Amino acid sequence: MNSQFEGLVTPDYYPVDVHEEPDFSGARITNVSLSIEDELAMRVKVGQVIDAGNNLSGYSRADLARLCGIKSSQFSKIVKGEAWLNIGNLGLWGFATGITPTDVVQLAPLHANPLTCICWFVNGRLNHLDHDEFELTTKLICRRLGIRHEQANVAGNEPITKLLDLNWQDMYLTDLARTVSIRLGQLRRQLELSQKAFGDILGVTPDTVKRYESADNARFHRGVFSTYRLFVTFNVNPIEITKGSIHHKLRYVQEQRYRALRSMLGQLSYDQFKSLKELALSISGL
Repeated sequence: MNSQFEGLVTPDYYPVDVHEEPDFSGARITNVSLSIEDELAMRVKVGQVIDAGNNLSGYSRADLARLCGIKSSQFSKIVKGEAWLNIGNLGLWGFATGITPTDVVQLAPLHANPLTCICWFVNGRLNHLDHDEFELTTKLICRRLGIRHEQANVAGNEPITKLLDLNWQDMYLTDLARTVSIRLGQLRRQLELSQKAFGDILGVTPDTVKRYESADNARFHRGVFSTYRLFVTFNVNPIEITKGSIHHKLRYVQEQRYRALRSMLGQLSYDQFKSLKELALSISGL
C-alpha cells in the first residue's frame, strides 16, 4: 500500500440504496485515490477482515447478509475481494471486526483483538449505530462472557431492553447509562450550556437532559449516542447512512445537530476548545 494512504482520511457518507446499487461500485473514501492495483489489494484486505470478524461474531454469512440487506452471493464477492462493501454499511461489520474506513486504509483492523473491538465500540470509534449493529455487538460480547444472548433494541426512542442475565445488566447496560450520564453532564458544563440549550442540540427536552444526567431511568436512543460520539471525538460526522424513510429523517435531524455543534464550537476561545478537547481525549471508556 502506498504511503499516501497512511494518514487520516474521512469517510465519504452519501445515501445509497443497496437494491439500486447491488455491486457497491460507488463506495469511496474522501481524499484517497487508489490505483487499480491498490484498489484490488484494498478489496482483498477488507474481505479478509470481514471474514475474520464474521467468524468471531458467531453469525453465519447468510445472517450478516440479511442484516445488511444484501444477498449472500454479494457477501461472498466482498469476502473474495471482488466487490466493495457499501461505505454506509461498513459500520455493521465494524461491530464484529473493529473496522472503520480509516482503519481499512491504514490496514489496522487485522491487528485488532476482540477486546480492542469492544473498546472501540463503547468509545464511539465506529461510525454507525443502529439496532442491527447493536444486536451484533451484544452477541459478540455475550459469547466472550459465556452468557446467553437476548435481543436488545435501541432503535428510535425505544428504551434499551436490558438482557435477562443480571451479570450483563450490571456489567454493561446499567453501567453504560450511569457513565454516559456523568460524561454528558461534564460536557454540558464544560460548554457552559443550560440544560435547555444542550437539549436543543440533542433533540430532546430539558427534562430529558436532566434525567440523562441523573441516570434516573435514563433511556438513550441512537440520536443521543450519535451526538455523544461527536462530542467526545470531534472527528465523527453523525450523518449516518441507513435504509428506510425514518432513517433519512433521522439523518436530516443529525445533520442539523452537527451544524449547530460546529457553529457552537467555532465560538469557543482557543483555551475553551483545548480544555474541552483534553476532557474528551481523557475519556478512556464510557
